[in-house]
Amino acid sequence: LRTLVDVGAMPFVLPEFLPSIGFDAHHPNHHLLLHDHVFAVVDEAARRGADIVVRVAALFHDLGKPETYTEERRPDGTVVGHCLGHDVRGAEMSRAIADRLRLGAAEGFPSDGVDDAIALVRHHLIDLTPESSERAWRRWLHRVGGRGRADRLLDLWAADRFGHREGLDEDRLERLRARLRRTAVPPLGQHDLAVDGRELARRFDVEGREIGRLKRALLDKVVDGDLPNRTEDLIEAARGLLGADP
Repeated sequence: LRTLVDVGAMPFVLPEFLPSIGFDAHHPNHHLLLHDHVFAVVDEAARRGADIVVRVAALFHDLGKPETYTEERRPDGTVVGHCLGHDVRGAEMSRAIADRLRLGAAEGFPSDGVDDAIALVRHHLIDLTPESSERAWRRWLHRVGGRGRADRLLDLWAADRFGHREGLDEDRLERLRARLRRTAVPPLGQHDLAVDGRELARRFDVEGREIGRLKRALLDKVVDGDLPNRTEDLIEAARGLLGADP
């Protein structure tokens, strides 16, 4: 990657990376220019044995920062930079890059790896702690797409923290991994519920969008751990939500 920059070839391979070269985020947690930070994260991901999906996500994870950069001038005259939404913008850019480079067809790259890499970029900002509630962990697992992606996210998080000023706290990483292992994986979508739309339509006078709203409400309760994912429990909960008679 450094050679691509040094010989002037990066514009022909990954022009989206050019704004990162020499970019200063002006943030107290960042002691490196953005391109040096990204290269450090990629190196650390490789050193830790992360797979190619995580390493590609490491390369893409901060692509959205230059576009989302804003500055805050503090009373003492110092300037602090913010890149709010860079995770969302970075995921959008990553999708376009993956399509252009036909990344999914690249030799040695998993056929489903593109969606995983983009999800890692989108969710690489992890605000959970080992002490966060079971509900928070279950909701995070639901949001990111399951345990496999969560494991990879922690790999990316570890490499990213290594590239920050304060470095990586290995003890915190191990406690996060232990907490993840103890968290039950919730249903990831409405299709995982133990009741389907036809059953709800048969038992209650609902159809179309109302079925969709009902299934979303049931899924929220299951994800939060407030409702077991069992048919009889879901039917009873649906009855309560609808105020329907048996």
